[in-house]
Amino acid sequence: MAKRLTKAKSPAKTKSAVVKPTPIKVRFGGRNQLGPVHRFTTEPKAKAKMVDELQELMLWCQRHNADGVKAISETLSVIDGLTFHKTPERIECLFDTRYDMSLVIEYWRDE
Repeated sequence: MAKRLTKAKSPAKTKSAVVKPTPIKVRFGGRNQLGPVHRFTTEPKAKAKMVDELQELMLWCQRHNADGVKAISETLSVIDGLTFHKTPERIECLFDTRYDMSLVIEYWRDE
């Protein structure tokens, strides 16, 4: 039998190695319960969200508890030097010792 004619095929395309950033996950809450997971694509976005959460508490502390301002300032300096790893890590900011009020930030890099 005769061979069938087939359409010429283009050479196989190779996929370029596009490196996707691994997402960063952050949770906020208290010592007993943490809130939902927030996903971020870059470290600066995750750090900005952490700073925003602490800035909200800073305003409360300026009105009600002056000692909490120092604790929040120390936590902000810790956030500046953060590195995100695959194992979850926690930062705890005790901003009111009288009522034992604290903000817990749990963060990790997803695989």
